[in-house]
Amino acid sequence: MDSILSALRHPVQARQQSAHSSNGLDENNAMTLSFRKLEKTEPKDWTQWRSTVAKRWLTYFGINILPRLQDYLNQPFTDQDRYELRQAIIQDITNNGNSHTGTSSVINTANSNLTAAQKIYDAMCGVDPTLPTIVLRSRNRLKLIRPEQVKALSDSVRQQFAEFLQTAAESDPKHALCAMLMFAGAARTAEAAGVDPWTDITFTDFGCTVTILFQEKDSARCPTLKTNNAYRTVVIPAGPTSVIRSCLGHLTRPTSPQPLMKADDLSAWVRTNLSTFIASPTFWDDVSNVAYLDPQKDAVDNNEVTAYVLRRDCASRWRNKCGLTQDEIDYLMGHESSKSITAKPDYRLPSNQALLAAKMERDVLFPIGSHHPALTPISLCANQDVNYIAYDKFKLVNDGSEELMLTLTVHAEEAGSTISVSCDTGVTMLQASNVSKNTRGIRENKPAIGS
Repeated sequence: MDSILSALRHPVQARQQSAHSSNGLDENNAMTLSFRKLEKTEPKDWTQWRSTVAKRWLTYFGINILPRLQDYLNQPFTDQDRYELRQAIIQDITNNGNSHTGTSSVINTANSNLTAAQKIYDAMCGVDPTLPTIVLRSRNRLKLIRPEQVKALSDSVRQQFAEFLQTAAESDPKHALCAMLMFAGAARTAEAAGVDPWTDITFTDFGCTVTILFQEKDSARCPTLKTNNAYRTVVIPAGPTSVIRSCLGHLTRPTSPQPLMKADDLSAWVRTNLSTFIASPTFWDDVSNVAYLDPQKDAVDNNEVTAYVLRRDCASRWRNKCGLTQDEIDYLMGHESSKSITAKPDYRLPSNQALLAAKMERDVLFPIGSHHPALTPISLCANQDVNYIAYDKFKLVNDGSEELMLTLTVHAEEAGSTISVSCDTGVTMLQASNVSKNTRGIRENKPAIGS
């Protein structure tokens, strides 16, 4: 009730004409007859709304909802019909322009409109009990899906999909390789399908780089990408690179560079297999709603919501778990950077690429081949002074036969953080006392290591 009244403080003006109401209402239709009778009934007889509120919702229902329901007098109103009606309402609200443009606000308004419409239709059924039962409000209506919930997969889904790609590297290497470029490199679907791995992928000490210069179009490599920023070099760390190497081991190089597959086929394959690990039956519908309203959307059709999920998931992991800066993420995703060319690093330089890969190793989805220092021990020798970027765990080993005296200097980002040092003689607990000040830039770019 509160949400409905809240929506009415800034009511969405009813569209005077819609695709379904262009020919007007059928006044002889049983639904219309029941609605007309309800209009003449005192609101207090069927609702707790005030008269002015009831009048506004009845006007909205008569213009925007009832014309879309008339066809279902003698046929079932399915889940697909409910979804299409909800999408039409979202479209109406977006086109109207009088509501807030934020994704959550638009979806919340659509939910409130459907809640009010359900109340009115139930009252119509009270007037005419022969009307069919129609559920306009989704069962999970009150569980508003926030954009960040569909822009990042859960840790369990990520891990299961990563393990699936490792298995598919042998059984279906083409799809697995292209899917890995999307999952670990934030490549768009057509970009991943258009990669020729023998000419576009360069293996390095830290993993590999993928040069994005083409996309698949009509089964050919098209040199025209979505934007100028889409031309980039993607960095992939050692863990996922091990899967890419495995895929290539099961493929035969063609005589000339060509796409591995069609983008539509790749998108369908990824979506089908990713869906097996996602519990929510409405996940893809929720993604479509958010992608449609996203001002920086990649999802131009139903297939592209797959890339939308994987690219946003990459951005979420890179930002929150790996500590990449916004500028680094923008470059890797092919987005425009807020920094000038002279103010940002050249990410084509091997040293900068190696630093990006080292940061990405903080999130271990592929343990085999990973360069995370807890999985790949760091060998030490005498008279060696080394520095490492932040990780949640390190494993150091003596590379010689003589004992070493180690001096460890550790900086913690949080006051009171406990540092555990484990060695042959036991475990020593150290507590960080000197902590750097959390300036705005440090706080924004701090990785959630260990989460």
